[in-house]
Amino acid sequence: MLFRSMLSRFAGSANQLPAALIVNPNSPEEISEALKRALTMPLAERIERWRALFSNVQGEDVGAWRDAFVGALAGEDPVQEASALAS
Repeated sequence: MLFRSMLSRFAGSANQLPAALIVNPNSPEEISEALKRALTMPLAERIERWRALFSNVQGEDVGAWRDAFVGALAGEDPVQEASALAS
């Protein structure tokens, strides 16, 4: 069985990991619907979501967070910095 991911919308990583099934943990209906969706999700979609999640976790690790945080403290523009690194 390939990995399936459900994440609370209140978790700090919910915005970072949109490929997860995002739920309100206070809503039994949302949790139930997400569980049903996860259990019936086609293999191709599970693989695609897993790849997106894995790629994000590999690139957005604690080092990347630290660099962004320190850059923000120094007044750097993270969008401009990312553009400079990509070129």
